[in-house]
Amino acid sequence: MKRFVARALFAFAICSLPSVALAQLTGTIQGTVFDEGGTPVKGVKLVATSSTNMGERSVFSNSEGSFRIIGLMPGDFQVTASAPGLKTKTQKGIPVGTSGPSEIYIIMEVAQKEEPDDYVIEAKAPVVNTTSPQVVEKFDAQFLDNLPLESRSSVQDVMANNVAGTVGQRVRGGTSASNSYQLEGFEVNNVEGGRGQIITFQSLANLEMQTGGASAENSNASGAVMNAVTKSGSNKYEVEVNGFHDNSQMRFFLDEFDGRNFAMNSSLAVNLSGPIVKDRLWFFTTVEGRNTITDRGRDPVGLRPDPPRRSDNSFRSNGKLTWQITPRNKLQAVYIFNRDYFKNAADGFNQDRDAQWKMDNLDIFAGLIWESMLSDNLLFRSQLGAQQFNQDFGPEMCREEPEVCDSVNPLRQLNPAFEFQNYNTHRRTTSGTLEFKNTLEYFVEKPSIGNHNIKFTARYKGARLENIETTPGDAIYVFDGADPFQKRELFVNDPLTEPGRYGWAISTSQSNLVQFSLQDQFKLPKYRYLTLTPGVGVLANRAEDGLGQAVIDFATVTPNVSAAWDVTHDGRTSLRASFSQKVDPGNLSIANYIGASRTIRACQWDDNARDFTRDCNFEGGLGGKTIGSPCGPDGINPDGSSCLQELKVPRTWEYTAGVEREIVQGVGIGADFVYRDFRNPYEDREVNAIWNAAGTDLEPTGRFRDGRNIRVFSLETPSEARRRYVGVTTNIRKREGAFKINFTYTWSKLTGNVVDGFQNALLNNPAQDVFQFGDLDGDTRHSIRSQATYQWNSWFSTGITYNYSSGGPLNLVYFNAITGNFTDFRAKRGFHPGLQLNDPGDDYAFRLPDLQTFNMQARVNLKPITRFNASVYVDVLNLLALRTVTDYQTQATAVGGLAFSNRQAPFRLRVGFQFKY
Repeated sequence: MKRFVARALFAFAICSLPSVALAQLTGTIQGTVFDEGGTPVKGVKLVATSSTNMGERSVFSNSEGSFRIIGLMPGDFQVTASAPGLKTKTQKGIPVGTSGPSEIYIIMEVAQKEEPDDYVIEAKAPVVNTTSPQVVEKFDAQFLDNLPLESRSSVQDVMANNVAGTVGQRVRGGTSASNSYQLEGFEVNNVEGGRGQIITFQSLANLEMQTGGASAENSNASGAVMNAVTKSGSNKYEVEVNGFHDNSQMRFFLDEFDGRNFAMNSSLAVNLSGPIVKDRLWFFTTVEGRNTITDRGRDPVGLRPDPPRRSDNSFRSNGKLTWQITPRNKLQAVYIFNRDYFKNAADGFNQDRDAQWKMDNLDIFAGLIWESMLSDNLLFRSQLGAQQFNQDFGPEMCREEPEVCDSVNPLRQLNPAFEFQNYNTHRRTTSGTLEFKNTLEYFVEKPSIGNHNIKFTARYKGARLENIETTPGDAIYVFDGADPFQKRELFVNDPLTEPGRYGWAISTSQSNLVQFSLQDQFKLPKYRYLTLTPGVGVLANRAEDGLGQAVIDFATVTPNVSAAWDVTHDGRTSLRASFSQKVDPGNLSIANYIGASRTIRACQWDDNARDFTRDCNFEGGLGGKTIGSPCGPDGINPDGSSCLQELKVPRTWEYTAGVEREIVQGVGIGADFVYRDFRNPYEDREVNAIWNAAGTDLEPTGRFRDGRNIRVFSLETPSEARRRYVGVTTNIRKREGAFKINFTYTWSKLTGNVVDGFQNALLNNPAQDVFQFGDLDGDTRHSIRSQATYQWNSWFSTGITYNYSSGGPLNLVYFNAITGNFTDFRAKRGFHPGLQLNDPGDDYAFRLPDLQTFNMQARVNLKPITRFNASVYVDVLNLLALRTVTDYQTQATAVGGLAFSNRQAPFRLRVGFQFKY
């Protein structure tokens, strides 16, 4: 702990140098002013105003007619342009985000002598960004409110179901731990790289999803970068109440596999905002309560009892306090609070009522942001944030019988696969992060050198994790039918070197990450329609286990270069391309795994001894893990030389190219190509077991290299592990007017031999490695993501979402007695082995069916009728009433066969309301 604190303070001091945040918190409006003949106009005053910013921001156009308004909070803006002798022009509906500047072109007209105060208003939002190469999708709160989204649990759910190139939380070939989830510029991932803090829908002001072309400051994210900015309040007191509800009585076209128990989903949220001191200090807060009861239906093969209903209860709150100290200095405080309770949460049909699991979460985040405009072209920002995660995950029995739940042994049935009597793990984790970063952004505009936007970034993030874990009864008993098969006994130490001990195992890990980047987005004097952005990132990370052993320790450089060209010189056509490198800094799940002390002893049943004493093998524990030792636990090759090697830096090579055109005012079409090559990912390799040629058992003449009956895993970054993604996304977007649409079609291909995390099947069994390369989970070749809304009149609007995905690959897995799990393939990824398991000639492609969902919302605004600012709506979900299977039970067993474990929810209705005052 002392070592962690010392390094944290050292990195904290380094980051006190001026630098830029990982995610830009404010936005920019930039553009050019022309006269009617296309000549740039100098000296035009441009004033930006919005309800999200106190006061106004004003600048003047330079000799080339260009201007830039910086330091704007995300939201919708209007810009007013005025000059003597010219008509004053106001352009409304300009969306300002965080991923790149919003560009506008203003054409000034000569004022008539008899009408010197002519005033022209245009509702024209920019559609095409001609300076940024990023592959990004933007959503605002109003657009999301008017959509019948499948889930409104968190803002992160938008990415899983509505963004091109996504399958769940995996984006364009990245893993579930390679996304960067950011709130107000803070990264709010958990210490294992996952989603982390819950950002509620009701707090959202602006949301952007970058799925390609991210700049050097995001070199730690090889998946997606999600930027969410919450509401800030204003000089107007506002109260908003939102709620929705659906239940089992609002679900239709059920069949024999659906349960008939009561189920429901309800949410109620209250937003409060307004000034504490007008024009100086204002606040926003939201409080939300949710209750969901899920009835999981019936086992389709009728072999297992109906699972119990699942219950999820949540209390959430987000908020922000903003203090405008002076017109150029602002201080903000943000917070998140989440309390979740999950009951009977094991999905599928493989868990009996007594073997269900529960989870209780308490998550807290708090951050401070200071922003200062040091001059008209120099922006400084400093941020400090901390978060805490507390989780109790374990048997559902612990709610009702806490005094005995950790002493009742779990039982496992192989055929059919089923667990009963108790859940197999009880774990309590406490983790947290501390993040510090600053911002310095400098804008230079000179005729001799052109326009430059120079950013230098620095960021420190420290993380810690404590994990306390046990297995109830200290052993899992496995049966094959009625016959005992195996006992999997768990110790908190290494029973091969000392007497075995039972109970709770405690493991800790910690990491310190420091990240820098430097980039310059510039336009040269004679090439003002071409924007170039070279950049470089520097990232260093050290992650240690509880013994102080460095599991991850590296420093590396990541280059980045991009270009965007305004081909038609009118802000309506963009041709763009980028190259970048991303690195995987790792996370504490890796460091904690290496330092965990739990050891498994798996012994087969012996009929003669009438006990579990035959063929005992060991796995895990401190003696069962090494780092960078591919030839065995002792690190010595057969010729006596050392095989020890340092871990490489997991690196992603990304190339993007795209084009976008505004074909008519407000409507843009485009296409983007994204290629990602994931090299040297973290992956464990089994290095002690000696398998037979078929990979079904260990060699009887010599089962283990070092003579110990233990499977040893070496953490490596092997060149054999690989994953590649290639995809092309076309899009149609319209963000203004009564009709708005966001439509994308993506063709993609994802191949490789590692799917997610660092404990894939690759390199664990040589005979199995030949099957590992193929189409990976998430390889959905064709997908459509579309959302649209239409405002029919002042009181009625509709919204639709339509999603289509071609079925992803499935893999039938067979039981392996050595591993004690269903781990073995009999055909390569994405193929079924057919009737002849050892004959590849009858293998055939094995995929899920294509999936499509069509949802619709009808919303009625009551204000024209009642004068109250209220609306009610009905969401019609799964309007096509399809019950497509979304997952199968792929464990190959003698009974039960291939049966679905999940499918689309039925046709159903959801009602909701919104009230504003």
